[in-house]
Amino acid sequence: MLLAGDAAIVLGVRAQPHSGALLYLNRGGIWRLNLETEERQPFLQLSSGTITHVSHSSDRTRIAYSTDIRGAGLDRVASEIVVATARGNDPRVIVREERTGATVEWPSWSPDGMRLSYAKTPFGSRTQRIEEVDVATGARNLVADAGSSPSYSPDGETIVFAAPVGQTWSISTVARQGGEPALVVPATGFEDLDHPLFAPIGEYIVFLAATSVPESPVSRATSSQSRLIGRAPATHPGSDANFDLWAVRLDGTELRKVADLFSQQPYLAWSPDGRSLAARDRLGLRVVDVATEPHDGAGARWVSGLVGSGPISWGW
Repeated sequence: MLLAGDAAIVLGVRAQPHSGALLYLNRGGIWRLNLETEERQPFLQLSSGTITHVSHSSDRTRIAYSTDIRGAGLDRVASEIVVATARGNDPRVIVREERTGATVEWPSWSPDGMRLSYAKTPFGSRTQRIEEVDVATGARNLVADAGSSPSYSPDGETIVFAAPVGQTWSISTVARQGGEPALVVPATGFEDLDHPLFAPIGEYIVFLAATSVPESPVSRATSSQSRLIGRAPATHPGSDANFDLWAVRLDGTELRKVADLFSQQPYLAWSPDGRSLAARDRLGLRVVDVATEPHDGAGARWVSGLVGSGPISWGW
């Protein structure tokens, strides 16, 4: 068994402490990892049901999580999106699909904390769609009729998501009120694309990508561009492919790799200050410090032996 120092030596990087705490899924509930001490402890466990995703609001004062509730025969009874305080108190169901067979997951907060976008999978369908809900009223509306892993722009008016095109996936944006999606990154040259996020200043989108063509035609991030950064769901094809972190401008130009992750199924989370991106996978927990220039994978530093797969969220 590798200790923290041993793993850092093996990977050729030095683990540095980070502040805050990471929420991650474990044993059907949410656990909390103190990033300074590496102490792990249960955070939230439901009396019935399994938690499938967790996300902090932009100000880190609230969390949203999705649940899957099964009956005695393992039939799905309900699927919910719940909002609670940052400590997990005062839970309130915002979205509930009861006995429809549909699932709702991947809640993502708007910057002002007034709305959540999420992915819904209708019963009997393998195609997800993007919906939005008003946190105060519970009013729901359709954003995109096909897509997954939604995330808001800094102004809250645009949603970026992974969109299925035939048997492959692309990265698209759409106005939060709905409309015709705009293609940002086509599937050409990639085996799989997923989990797009807007950079804090909104000029760039970062995403996970598995390449199926040589890397040479695509340039690496420069120092100035690397400062702008900021799951491979089981439904995606090519789940055995290795994903890395990429970036692109909103108009689809300046496509480039940002950091090597070499990960088959990474899950990402921004730090509260927006300067670092955590990636959890079967290799453990690593952090890409986007305020510095990553090169040849050196930007992804090993932090903790928190191996596994599942959504994560970085709070205080």
